[in-house]
Amino acid sequence: MEKSKQLRGEFVFQLLNANTRNEELLYRQAGLIGLDLYQTYMVGVIKLGNMDKMSTDIDKSILKIISGDLLNWNNKLFTAEEGQEALVAFIPAGLRKNLNDFITVVNNVLNYHSANNLQAVIGIGRVCNNIYEFKISHQQAHQALKIGKALKLQQQLLIYQELGSYALLSQIDRSDAEETVQTYLGILLEYDSKHRSELVNSLETFLEQGGNFKNTATFLHVHFNTLRYRLQHIEELTGLDLASPAIRFELQIALRLFKLGANG
Repeated sequence: MEKSKQLRGEFVFQLLNANTRNEELLYRQAGLIGLDLYQTYMVGVIKLGNMDKMSTDIDKSILKIISGDLLNWNNKLFTAEEGQEALVAFIPAGLRKNLNDFITVVNNVLNYHSANNLQAVIGIGRVCNNIYEFKISHQQAHQALKIGKALKLQQQLLIYQELGSYALLSQIDRSDAEETVQTYLGILLEYDSKHRSELVNSLETFLEQGGNFKNTATFLHVHFNTLRYRLQHIEELTGLDLASPAIRFELQIALRLFKLGANG
């Protein structure tokens, strides 16, 4: 049994790093360990961690129990451990509408077996249309987890394709992202740091509220005139016209890149 699990694990990571053109061999190897590659899958990554911070001291038996319970829930799933604190799962595409049940299985294991206050966050990549897309889907699942951490999202399930522009922006070269942030927000970030002001937060809220002064002031709990002063100050410092739709768009991009961690 242990040897079988080892072979399954080895094949999973062979598939996730597949660069061979011998598709027939991959299909044959998959069949030998019970993986039907003629089915379409999504790749999921189940990341375990302490409620306060990610832990490297996680009992690996928890991963084995989660894997076993997931297979009992649906025997079409295929799982393998990834390091000390993560589990990779090949999830049949047809189960996309049942991912809440998938999460319930994982949570039940943690609630029953874990004494270390563990939580699970699950990243899901796109549906794989061929064997070479497993690698891409796996990378997207990990990217979804990184985005969720950067944005401090509270949701337990992070589907890459549902992260909107953040998924796209996360692919931008870091140096280019940092340059964009510096160009549009650099002087505001520096000013906020020196004066303990909230120009960047005020700007972000103003843009999120579609440029509506009243809604922005209400959201920030400031007087209308205070908001107007802040926005005028932002224009003076940056030389940007906040009434311009094009400028607003560029600022929104810069703000999202900043939230993703492109702040130098």
